[in-house]
Amino acid sequence: MGRFDKKIVFLTGSGGGIGRAIAERFAREGAVIVLTDIDNDALLETLGIIKDNSPHSVIYKLDVTDENMIRDVVKKIINKFGK
Repeated sequence: MGRFDKKIVFLTGSGGGIGRAIAERFAREGAVIVLTDIDNDALLETLGIIKDNSPHSVIYKLDVTDENMIRDVVKKIINKFGK
């Protein structure tokens, strides 16, 4: 059991680099991660890396400079996870 078992983590920029490394760490700690990035292919790659440790994690393509897109993704997260 990890420190973040069943906690929902909303992570931007998780398609690579530091964001991917953070996603990997949260996955090892048991979190369910909402992976977001502007690059959908990179998101799929990150999801593939963490799926064994965090099988309920999801991806959403997100441009954090687009306020409407942020609202839409947050609504989807609330609908999916109830939080």
